[in-house]
Amino acid sequence: YYQQSILALLSGELYQSDVALLIRMIVRARNLFTDGNKEEEIHSNDVDMKYSFSRSADIILGIVVENPWIMTDALSSVFQRCPTKLKWRPWRNSTMDRTPCFNARCTAGNVYSMN
Repeated sequence: YYQQSILALLSGELYQSDVALLIRMIVRARNLFTDGNKEEEIHSNDVDMKYSFSRSADIILGIVVENPWIMTDALSSVFQRCPTKLKWRPWRNSTMDRTPCFNARCTAGNVYSMN
């Protein structure tokens, strides 16, 4: 159901609260619901999600960059133990282009990545 909810959110105007919910649902959809019995349905919905996301990527990324807590919140929804304070940094490729990828390192030295 997360995938259908994601598609519904992406069809409208996005605000900070929408993006926080959206990122949380994407993380959960990609990490918690990988049941082999529904692999074809999940893959089909994932393609639709990526297409819809790509149309709103600049808006979503802008909100996430300004509100990095959104990524920590999403990460904590799938990990039992997640640092509460992570400093997220946008990852840039060799030509310094903006990407939808972020990295964070906690005080224990663990690295977290979201794409």
